[in-house]
Amino acid sequence: MKKDRKKADYLLKILARANANLQSIIADALKPESSTDGVLAQIEEMRKKLDVIEKWVGDHA
Repeated sequence: MKKDRKKADYLLKILARANANLQSIIADALKPESSTDGVLAQIEEMRKKLDVIEKWVGDHA
């Protein structure tokens, strides 16, 4: 049971870290001189993975 709790905490911990990274991008990297090459492709890949996580959460809620 403790191992399962640790895994659940890990999921939230990693998602919180990803959210903090996105906040940093907004605060620090959205500059006129920033390159946009490949950015939309990365965002699309991230959306696909978020869809998988969101579906998993819905299935296990």
